[in-house]
Amino acid sequence: MMINARLDKAQTSTWKALFRSGRCIVPADGWYEWVAERGRKQPYYIQPNDAAPLFFAGLSSVADDHAAEPPAGTVDGFVIVTDAAAGGMLDVHDRRPLVLSPQEAQAWLDPATTFDEATHIANNARTRPEDFHWFRVTPQVNRSGAGNDDASFNQPIGDDE
Repeated sequence: MMINARLDKAQTSTWKALFRSGRCIVPADGWYEWVAERGRKQPYYIQPNDAAPLFFAGLSSVADDHAAEPPAGTVDGFVIVTDAAAGGMLDVHDRRPLVLSPQEAQAWLDPATTFDEATHIANNARTRPEDFHWFRVTPQVNRSGAGNDDASFNQPIGDDE
């Protein structure tokens, strides 16, 4: 199962058809990155300084409910488009979510936006590290199971926790 589509591959690979007509927005208020600290992975929460909602570029595929039989291999779902990292906390890993401005998000969703226009939007959307802040959060965010959606998981913790 894939959870992201690399921007440098999305326009020329498996994702190309969705890049043309399966564009979506994944709303968020931040994202997590894990950093190796003292021999373990420490999660950090990254969010915009102005607390405005984020618009992650996404690609989606939804089977036609009216089709007698969906095409083989059809899967409902979505992926987040990721971009190459440029350094700093936003880029602890080699990839990060492709964050669009509200205007870019609106154009991204517009069915009239052509493949070339969508490519231009994606290739020119840039997340500036100075527009974000980040802080350590509880490692509980990495645990699966019931009860791991607590709002406190997005709250800063001290350096000794």
